Amino acid sequence: MTTITIEYQHYNALVAMIPKKDFRYYLHGIALRIVGSELHATATNGSALLDVKLMDVAPDGLDWQEKIIPLPFKKVSKKQGAALFTFQGDGKVSCTTQFDGNTTTVVEPIDGKYPDVSKVMPDGQVSASRAVNQIGMDTRLVNDVSKAYDDTFAVTFNGKSDAMLLTMPKFPNVKCVLMPVRL
Repeated sequence: MTTITIEYQHYNALVAMIPKKDFRYYLHGIALRIVGSELHATATNGSALLDVKLMDVAPDGLDWQEKIIPLPFKKVSKKQGAALFTFQGDGKVSCTTQFDGNTTTVVEPIDGKYPDVSKVMPDGQVSASRAVNQIGMDTRLVNDVSKAYDDTFAVTFNGKSDAMLLTMPKFPNVKCVLMPVRL
């Protein structure tokens, strides 16, 4: 059995990105993905995406490249510490919180293909010809992620019709992508 830990700030920010109602059932969970040797957790609602690098090297014993885990908890408090996902031999995932092991939920991963993050992740390079004077964004999502991390964002604009990349100084392993809103 392999256990993956997602700290409470990351978990709550990922939950904020998950749509409440969407016909794309595979978006209703956190995607745990192996990228190269790294382990990432990703969530998206189709117009915003949050990607968190959890580990530089994925743990041994994972026989998959991607698993979509349905939400076992609406929120994890600072007191609870973290969400723990333990992969069992039968394909199910046992979910509990770090300091409250009494509440355990067993879930089955969502069967589906998560969107390709590399296709929407901006590279952060902006040429002078793509300068932006005015752009719209859904500030509710930015506010939800900001609350989860209690940090400020640096925003890289990639043109008025391309995704924006938000990064935070205290959390360099976190990238948030926002699609612009038409004005």
